[in-house]
Amino acid sequence: MSQLNLLTPEERASQTTKKVFKIVDIIAVFVLILVGGFSIFAFNSRLKLEFEIAQLQSKKNELISELSGYTEEETLIRNIAKRYEIYNNFQSKRYNTGEVIRELYARAWQLNLEITNITFDSQNNEISIRVVSETDQFSKFVSNLKNESFSGEFSKYPRLFYASEKNEQVNQASKEYIVFIKFRPEEAK
Repeated sequence: MSQLNLLTPEERASQTTKKVFKIVDIIAVFVLILVGGFSIFAFNSRLKLEFEIAQLQSKKNELISELSGYTEEETLIRNIAKRYEIYNNFQSKRYNTGEVIRELYARAWQLNLEITNITFDSQNNEISIRVVSETDQFSKFVSNLKNESFSGEFSKYPRLFYASEKNEQVNQASKEYIVFIKFRPEEAK
């Protein structure tokens, strides 16, 4: 049996309009709640930032008042003391590369080899030495370098060098070798 629709077109339009307005009301309330929540969050964030700004400003004012209490002579002495500390720190890390190179050549004395390149790695206190030589001469040179009690004719620092973790690199075709050796910078000061 078919249902009979007894609503007039005006009543149907009125019901549709009520449904649309209910949906719009729900969306408006949701937007209102969202805007209110965001406003509260923004207000609290602003209060926190203002508090941090006030703290930093008070610290800045304390430092300015402390600095203004120093006389000009005190300020100069503090500056000189800081520079002297930096200089001493630099001097303590510095080493005499000339003496290190001199000791390298003392260990190569009377060996038939040519040192073509010396590279310092001051971070790790390591030296890489590129050498052109025969195998037996290179082996003697490496044993001289790794000997921690070397007593050669021109050697001044017998304990300057010690073995590195890196292995020697060999190119047999060109008879070129690279040896890595660690050194104690405090020995050559």
